[in-house]
Amino acid sequence: MKHREADKKNIVYIIENFPCPSETFIAREVELMADENNLRVFAINGIPEKISGTKFPINYFSEQKFRILLETHLSIFIKNPLKYLSLVFFSINSENPLKSFSAFVKSGYFIRLVNGMKVEHVHSHFANLPTDIAMQISHYTGIPFSFTAHAKDIYVCGYDIRKKVKKSSFTITCNDSNRILINKKTKNSFVKKIHCVYHGIDIGMWNFKPDRIQENSGAVKIITVGRLDEKKGYQYIISALSNLIKKGYDIHWNIVGDGTYRNNLEVQIKNHILENNVTFHGWIDHNRITDFLGNNEIFIQPSVKLNNGDMDGIPNVIMEAMASGIPIISTDISAITEVLNNKNAILIPPDNPSAIEAAVIHILSDPDSNKKRIKQAREDALKLDSGIHFTILKNIFSDYIG
Repeated sequence: MKHREADKKNIVYIIENFPCPSETFIAREVELMADENNLRVFAINGIPEKISGTKFPINYFSEQKFRILLETHLSIFIKNPLKYLSLVFFSINSENPLKSFSAFVKSGYFIRLVNGMKVEHVHSHFANLPTDIAMQISHYTGIPFSFTAHAKDIYVCGYDIRKKVKKSSFTITCNDSNRILINKKTKNSFVKKIHCVYHGIDIGMWNFKPDRIQENSGAVKIITVGRLDEKKGYQYIISALSNLIKKGYDIHWNIVGDGTYRNNLEVQIKNHILENNVTFHGWIDHNRITDFLGNNEIFIQPSVKLNNGDMDGIPNVIMEAMASGIPIISTDISAITEVLNNKNAILIPPDNPSAIEAAVIHILSDPDSNKKRIKQAREDALKLDSGIHFTILKNIFSDYIG
């Protein structure tokens, strides 16, 4: 239900990459928030021509020229020299002064935009650069800000997290493991302002299609969906796939997504002589993921924890797979276990090709267990509907900004 114009708040969202194919959950939140408020997006990077027909205006920092940036900083300095100098010192008083000062350069452009608007609140996604900018806008203008923390931005790049939580009106994170971690990093000083809100999924998008293993008469199709990154653990599927094929299983792996780790995967696939058993599909429109999940027999998400601490939180595609009726194999790390368990999926230890191999064989040989897990996964997915969790998020915003 849309709000009356008089009830709508003027909110700015700061997002680093928009649109981003691996962050459709953010785009979904922005769309829902735009139904309830007068919303504008400040995008640091992005391709403007890929956005059309949005409910909200977008300003891209990446389009700005150096001369314009100088003019914007000069403009906000002239408007209030003391505040500007205060902002300079605020930005370099950081656990990572270089990154914080880099944000300061960008924040000047957005501050100038805000000065010409009636903005009541600023919210950023990811606790690193976007939140640096949101916090600096708030410091200069006095407009309150909040932010959502996700994964790498607190596991690896979590500089100034105490400062950011302290200065924010409230802090959101997308799973309970993260909430516990942020409380630990801030020594439980701000427990009441740190909230867990799952991204959730639009249940109506995902057609429930069980019994696909029994219906299959050709090669068993396994699927992965996501950014091609070392922490996804896709490298361990390659060894498992090789062993399964050597044992006589006819299997084809569909890889949906792209990223910097693709070359590594291609080399490993070639070394195992699996080129004919693997297809890279690249990024596809999010609406087509429904068909891909519906036309494959096994979904695998073998996430791992890297040496630098980076790992997945809860990949949204796991929840989408739960809703789709596809058997799921995943690892028992991080927040994944908040939505998956041994009743709705097969959970295995990370970094373990043998465990992936055994899980695939179990799925192919035990249809009764599949049916039970698939049914339970769908029931659990219903609790993760984005409408439920957006209502929680909306209420948090209302509690703090009215």
